[in-house]
Amino acid sequence: MLADRITNVAGCAWIAGLIAWYAGAYAAIDRTLDAIALFVPVAIVGVIGGAIGLFMEPKRDTSAIGTAVFLAVGLAFFGLDLAALINRYADRSEAESTRATVLSFQDPTKGPRTVSLELSGERVSFDATYAEGCSVGDTADIELRGGAFGARWLHGIRCDH
Repeated sequence: MLADRITNVAGCAWIAGLIAWYAGAYAAIDRTLDAIALFVPVAIVGVIGGAIGLFMEPKRDTSAIGTAVFLAVGLAFFGLDLAALINRYADRSEAESTRATVLSFQDPTKGPRTVSLELSGERVSFDATYAEGCSVGDTADIELRGGAFGARWLHGIRCDH
């Protein structure tokens, strides 16, 4: 049955997305300065995939819509993970050095500790493990790379002491 095949594809996309997430996509997304540049094309592909799954189904009832949404979100999840990993690991650009100010550290009850920086007049946040040895108010040397898809990402943070 076609609905079962579409559900299987959606399930595989979700499983592949989870594998990619734990294989490093989380860190790659966290280090990306503008992940929305990667997300928009991937979301469009996911929506197109979901629409194709919906229109391939002869009976368009609530379960067909649910399957299409499951497929669209699964494709977007896997696609964003894959795009972030490729953007980082296929990047051949030279590291560009810039300066930033450490604004704060956040230690939420759930999730990783984050560091906020003022970078080119913008506030950006990253996992705090990239800023070991930094304190609030420090000036940090930031290395950025251009990204294989043009989405700049954080290569490293070093604080002046």
